[in-house]
Amino acid sequence: MALGLSAHAQSVDLRDFLSYDIGDQWTYSGTVSNSGTTLPIRSVNKNARAAFGFEGIEIEVDITLDGEGQPTATVETTLNANGKSILNASVNGTTSTFTPPQRELPLTLTVGQTTQSSGQIESFPDEGTYSLSTTIVGIEQVNTPLGSFQALKIQVNSSTTIEQFGIGLVTSTNNSTRWYARGIGEIKSEIQINDLNGLTATNYLIASTSRTVVNLPVDGPPPLLGQSSATGGGWYYSPWWGFVNPSSTYGWYYHEGLAWIYSASNNSGGPIWFYISGLGWAYTTANDFPSMYSTEHQSWIIWLESKNPNHRVFYDFTTMEEFTID
Repeated sequence: MALGLSAHAQSVDLRDFLSYDIGDQWTYSGTVSNSGTTLPIRSVNKNARAAFGFEGIEIEVDITLDGEGQPTATVETTLNANGKSILNASVNGTTSTFTPPQRELPLTLTVGQTTQSSGQIESFPDEGTYSLSTTIVGIEQVNTPLGSFQALKIQVNSSTTIEQFGIGLVTSTNNSTRWYARGIGEIKSEIQINDLNGLTATNYLIASTSRTVVNLPVDGPPPLLGQSSATGGGWYYSPWWGFVNPSSTYGWYYHEGLAWIYSASNNSGGPIWFYISGLGWAYTTANDFPSMYSTEHQSWIIWLESKNPNHRVFYDFTTMEEFTID
């Protein structure tokens, strides 16, 4: 899918890549590293809701980590003729307000373009300054659990200097690279925060209730089955998947032995990410299947190819044990 954006000064509207409506939800997963420890991110859930006291959308962010608490954040965001701006951000009850609003993304995007934003930041009883730089890097193909997308790559670097009560001046930087797909929004991010603690994180979009991820082709089999042949009754045969029946709900397939699976991938030979009911997200290729990498087990596993979808048997190469999903 072409983005209609090139390095020849062609521009696109940010709202084609990022649009907030009340009730929109996005779910991400990935990893976060802090003080030398890396933890899986079970989920990062973003919910768009009506805001009070200003014209814009409030984005609520809930993060769940393995073995950790559940930090929450709320970001008050506007998306208007000036682009995407952050009015304030609240993390675990501490609110930082930006004056003027911190403009993250301009409304018009052109490859090679860099915009600047700076101002005051107040986080009672502390205060200080912020500066932000946004660069439209270019177009890249990005693989995510929802499939492979041609995405707009954007680099956002910010710095804050705060006069903290009883401590003095504290400077922190936040360098992030983000990828946006047309009609979906942010599908991947890589974040590095340099402050007293230090943190790095990588997130992938795994679900979105607000956007259609990929349009169904007019003719031919669904994308995941592009190299398959129809056998009748809605079933397709793939040389490596076996027999699969796509449902009327885009992305969902009924597999002869794995039961319900979901994938928005349009690469029928792999590599692909797909979701297995009862197991979670997994990654495989045509050469690896029926072996796959399970994010739930954090291990390579193999489906033992039983043809009973009500009693699926797998072998975990890390624990060297079989397990079943009924």
